[in-house]
Amino acid sequence: MFDGISNCAHRVGMKAAVDIGPARINDLDTVALVWHSSASAADDAPPQMSSVEELRARVDAELAGGWTLFVASLDEKIVGMLALKKTERVLDQLYVLPSIQGRNIGAQLLKRAVDEMPDGFTLRTASANAGGRAFYERMG
Repeated sequence: MFDGISNCAHRVGMKAAVDIGPARINDLDTVALVWHSSASAADDAPPQMSSVEELRARVDAELAGGWTLFVASLDEKIVGMLALKKTERVLDQLYVLPSIQGRNIGAQLLKRAVDEMPDGFTLRTASANAGGRAFYERMG
């Protein structure tokens, strides 16, 4: 269970001022694009990565199943997404566009997860995803 609240809070907010808020219906196409772009660039990207259209359909299905979805916007452009399964206390997805990774946006999204689920939560990342593992280890 992730309980690095103080570590996460300590590392948040220094590099990029982003707006993080609930996703709106007209954000969902862009959420799928951000998810696809980031997941495709990950160290453990599957050889048969889901298409943007498939991820867009999954966004709808996951929202119908209870996802709480947030977007991170920089200069009014969506650059990151955070999907929570709050009733299960799970951080399900966290992605930031590869072109702006390293600007503290992922940390700010993680902080939002901590704020939304203050009693702790679980998350998983593939062991082959060195970048994802390093991010979560830095965050505590």
